[in-house]
Amino acid sequence: RNEPKWDVSFELRTRMPDLPIICDPSHIAGSRDLIQQVAQTALDINMDGLMIETHISPAKALSDADQQVTPEDLVKIMNNLVIRQENVGEELVQKRLNELREIIDQLDHELIINLQKRFKEVVEIGHIKAEDKITIFQLTRWYNMIQDRKAFGEKHGLDNDFLHELFAIIHKYSVKKQTQIIQENQE
Repeated sequence: RNEPKWDVSFELRTRMPDLPIICDPSHIAGSRDLIQQVAQTALDINMDGLMIETHISPAKALSDADQQVTPEDLVKIMNNLVIRQENVGEELVQKRLNELREIIDQLDHELIINLQKRFKEVVEIGHIKAEDKITIFQLTRWYNMIQDRKAFGEKHGLDNDFLHELFAIIHKYSVKKQTQIIQENQE
């Protein structure tokens, strides 16, 4: 019923690391059939607890009947949840995780360098647009670019929604930078 905004919990955890975060799988799911899945995800991302609506006879509940479970079903849900550990106990597993994280760190640094190179080109485009009085946002260019990135990414096994969000953010800051350049040229 409600798409979980898991990233909100990450930001909250960053800002207030000691604040317990409780998830309400019943209201997120809106259906008792999805409570197990939502509850497991909440635990997998290290939430501190769950609040699950329970009723002795969900069909007779005065509100939210579809998202309530019987006490017996609640016990089944709780027994089927997998409690994962935040810290790795085995040294070989931790070593392998560290190796993979080092690779990710290096790739992220390369990504940042490439973004810096990209924004250097954005600045040049901004100067051309300012000098020749060209609009900053061009719908056809945006459409063609996003379609190209999604098609290229799909060939490399990346999710279209992820690519759309990623390039929407990059484009937003490109437009912001070009707007700044045009405003500076008008002064």
